[in-house]
Parts: sequence; structure tokens; C-alpha cells
Amino acid sequence: MTNSVNLNNSLVAGIVVLFNPDDSVVTNINSYINQIKELVVYDNSDSPNYNVVNLIKTIPSVCYYSENRNCGVGCALNYGARWAIKNKYRYLLTMDQDSVASPDMINILLNSTKNINKKGIIAPFYENRYKTENQKMNLVSEIPFAKTSGNLLNLSAFAEVGKFKDEYFIDYVDLEYCMRLRINGFKIVQVHDAVLYHNEGDLEKRKFIFSDIYPWNHHPQRWFYKIRNLLFLEEEYKQHYPWFFRREKIKYSNSL
Repeated sequence: MTNSVNLNNSLVAGIVVLFNPDDSVVTNINSYINQIKELVVYDNSDSPNYNVVNLIKTIPSVCYYSENRNCGVGCALNYGARWAIKNKYRYLLTMDQDSVASPDMINILLNSTKNINKKGIIAPFYENRYKTENQKMNLVSEIPFAKTSGNLLNLSAFAEVGKFKDEYFIDYVDLEYCMRLRINGFKIVQVHDAVLYHNEGDLEKRKFIFSDIYPWNHHPQRWFYKIRNLLFLEEEYKQHYPWFFRREKIKYSNSL
């Protein structure tokens, strides 16, 4: 385990993107609010739940924002990144509403990667309720892609590479950005000692012959965005990541 030293978390702001949350989001926010300096809560709900909103507003260092419409994940992340740059932060923690940070996650992410140059994103280890990934303690490694939630986005890299793609709306916003970062020479680094508890894509456990599989269990509209955006992504990046698109099509065949 990395010895955690406070590496000036005043340089870290955060954003959490909401969509019709229940009051469990307050507990989730409290798992990381004291690990960062300020948090933007960007509410993409068409009709915000003001009982939940009022609870959120009682949390210190929170800035709540809503346009009473769903502008998509990319739009919200761009708002948070611009806000953080304007307020002189170096990193932006990006969180989903259902994610919970382990204690000291931010310090571990920063301390474990302080000697690595050209970091675009510093990612935690993602643990879902089925524990489908194998955690390797004391491991810091470069990975091709990272999920949105739990990441520290290097805002210098954001300024150089540009904004998230609003037009993707939800799915593959994170993967497109990772692809773009890497093409521009930035690294995606994962720190296994820093754990984020996160349930990806409504995973569902099913039995297939003699094995357990974990396909996505999405609403039909969500499948529309996934398939449409995969086609957009393939058109732009197939020459750089042909193996990725082969893998995604296999995953889809197991889920549909």
C-alpha cells in the first residue's frame, strides 16, 4: 500500500454528473468531498428532485448547477473542466452519481504517479458488486482506456487536447477522450491501490454453459446511443485501435 502523504489536494476540484438521483447520492458525495477542494454538482435531470438538491446543498464546498435539461455527459464534463481551469485547479476528479471513493483515494492517485510525465488521466481500480476485475496491489500501470468515474483529469492535457465531445451525449464519451489523449502523447495511468466502488452499465450476472458472464442490462434508448456512438468512434479511430472494435462487437453479441 502506498504511504499516503497529502499532496496538496487544494489543486484538485471535482465534478459529479447527476441524472434523477435518489438521496443515496449524498452518501456517495461524502465519500470524497473531503479529499478535494471544491465540487461542482451538475444536475442533468429534466426536473430536479429538490428534496435531494437541498440535501446536496448542505454539503460544504459544493457548487450546484442545473439547466433543467439533460445536456449529456460530455457537456457536463466540459463545464466542470472549464470551471476548474478558471479557478486555477490542476486536476479535475470526474464522478458518476452512484460511485463511492475509498478513503484517501485522491492522495493515493497523486502520490503513486508523481514521477510519471505526460499524464492525461490518472484512474483508480474499479470494483463492481460482482468483483469481476482482479486487483493487483502496489501496481501502477499504463492502460489504454479508463472509465469516466473516479478519474483525475489533468487539466493541462484538457487545455491541449480539447473538450469532450458533446455530440456523443453519453456512451463512449470517456473512451473517445482516452483515444484522443493517447494519440496526442498523453498516458492513461491506473493505480490499483486507489479503489473506486462503481457499478458499470447495470451489469447483470448470467450463466453461460459452465461459466458466469456479466452482460450489460441497458434500456433500449441506451443501446441506441451505445451502437450509434460505437459507429462514430470506429469511423474516426479504427486505424489506431482495430483490436478494440473487434472486442466491442464480441461484447455486444453476448449482451443483445
